[in-house]
Amino acid sequence: MRIVYPPPLQAGDRIAVIAPSSGVPTPLHPRLELVLDNLRAQGFVVEEGRSLRDELFDASASADERAEELLRTLLRDDVQAIFPPWGGELAIELLQRLDWAALRNAKPKWCIGYSDSSTWILPITLRLGWATAHGPCAMDMVPGQDDPLTRAVLAHLSTAP
Repeated sequence: MRIVYPPPLQAGDRIAVIAPSSGVPTPLHPRLELVLDNLRAQGFVVEEGRSLRDELFDASASADERAEELLRTLLRDDVQAIFPPWGGELAIELLQRLDWAALRNAKPKWCIGYSDSSTWILPITLRLGWATAHGPCAMDMVPGQDDPLTRAVLAHLSTAP
């Protein structure tokens, strides 16, 4: 299989922060705001997913709603990266709901995350041949982060193959 690298991220690119698994509950919205503001301060256009700030039975929304949002976002040419807030336990519900045939024609974009996020990111690499990143989720990307990988993740995604 030939791996296709999405274009390097650059200022002005759109990053979709969506919740294919767990959403961000209200008490953690201040941290989410820090994350989103930090991405904007680095020049990115940040788009929040419909259910990012919701939590419904350990997920951000129903499986159908989460799958539809993920599919729609993966198919959009104006989105250069998808960052989930974090994992969760229910991303496995999405795989059978994604239109893999339609995704074969989609423009590759950076998908990054770990934990449950790898449940949908790994099949993107294996089925579509897109390079993806097993790394920090959006809620880890707060200003002042002292973990070297997390601190440098945007620089890595902004580097040419």
